[in-house]
Amino acid sequence: MAVPQRLTVQEARDSLGLVQDLARLADLTEPATTALLTAGGRRLRDVLALRASPVDVRLGGSVRVDRIAGLVRLSQALELEVVPKFLDPTDAGWQEDFFLLALFSRTGRVLPRDQIRAGHADRGDLATLVGRTLAQLFWEHRRRPLRVYRSRPTQDFSLDGDVEPLDLFVPDSDGFPQHVLQLRRDNEYNAVVAAAVIALMPEVRDSETRSSCAFSKL
Repeated sequence: MAVPQRLTVQEARDSLGLVQDLARLADLTEPATTALLTAGGRRLRDVLALRASPVDVRLGGSVRVDRIAGLVRLSQALELEVVPKFLDPTDAGWQEDFFLLALFSRTGRVLPRDQIRAGHADRGDLATLVGRTLAQLFWEHRRRPLRVYRSRPTQDFSLDGDVEPLDLFVPDSDGFPQHVLQLRRDNEYNAVVAAAVIALMPEVRDSETRSSCAFSKL
């Protein structure tokens, strides 16, 4: 599938002639482009539970986007990139800063049905950006791994868990069969994180990021 075309605007700032620019880029009429912007704003309003559409199409073809930032999919062939008002759009790394802020923010959300396909900044693709963030979070919190209590069968002469009364009188040669409650790292939460990293790694272009994600093999 072809990579969609994309234009960039700044949040909370009037983008003069944006309708005309988008129409030329996607080879559409201005009314059709206005309809895409209106529909996209309405969809964002509903999904994000906003009081009003964050996309305001004005007379003369200018557009103002408020209260949202990131990538908005207008159609299969067209995307609108909204730079947050607190970041400099001329900085090639603004997307990384925004991604980290959105990751730690309660309001940051991904719209999976949008199926964003266009590439990202020259400093890295989205897979590399996600991998770098996962690795950073892992190494920052590695001293507090995800552990879950699990009851596991074991056999020993020392009594550390639950034992059947009959086994106390007739132990096996290897000890008492028992169930011990252990705090272990091998649980479904770590398995999901590791599986996600393993699936992500083939898409990561940066070799340094791939090596920093070696925790998926732990």
